[in-house]
Amino acid sequence: PPTRPTPDLDRLVDWRLVAVGHSDKRRELKSRRTVRIDDREAVDIETWTRLDHTDPHRILFIDADGDVLVLLTERMALGDTLAAFDSIRDSLHFVSARR
Repeated sequence: PPTRPTPDLDRLVDWRLVAVGHSDKRRELKSRRTVRIDDREAVDIETWTRLDHTDPHRILFIDADGDVLVLLTERMALGDTLAAFDSIRDSLHFVSARR
C-alpha cells in the first residue's frame, strides 16, 4: 500500500513541481503516490491538462541520500513513452557514496 513521503521529500516534491513547470493553472494533479525504488523513497506523480484531462505527464522523484533524482516525461506520457519511463524507473539501482 502507498505510504506518505517524509515531510522533507514531500516539501521538495512540491517545490520541484514548480521548477519543472507542472504547477501552473493549466495543469492539475491526476495522481500522487509514494513508492519504494531500490529501497529508496520515491513519489510518482501524474498530471494532465485541467480543462480536458489530455496531455498526461509523468514525474518521479527519488530521495537519493539527500539528493533528488527526477525522471519526467517532456511530452505526453502514452504508449512507448510510458513503457520507456517504466523501463528506466525499473532499471534504477543506487549505491551510497557516503561513508
